[in-house]
Amino acid sequence: MNKFLFTAILLFFLGINFAFAVDCPPNEICNPIANDDFIGFVNAIGLWFYRIAIPIAVVVIIYAGAILMLSQGKPDVIKRGRLMLTYAVIGLGVLLIGRGFFTLIKSIINLGR
Repeated sequence: MNKFLFTAILLFFLGINFAFAVDCPPNEICNPIANDDFIGFVNAIGLWFYRIAIPIAVVVIIYAGAILMLSQGKPDVIKRGRLMLTYAVIGLGVLLIGRGFFTLIKSIINLGR
């Protein structure tokens, strides 16, 4: 069951990459990142991680909720589900706040221009 779930999630996230693919004419090799400098490359990698991390956090939150619902009053299972839910929500919050923080710093730096 765990191998099937892992494979299904992996194929889902591989499908996300094709949704963000760069349009390229046939019989040509195109730059998949569409950036020519190092800063653009780092931003593209950060955006890719951001687009992958949010669905992973949502899947973990749903899984933790299912664990809590199916725990049948067992304290150890409830504790595991609660910790999983807590860490997933904290991770999602850090991810969203971190992205907003970098956007804020970028806007402050570009304010004088």
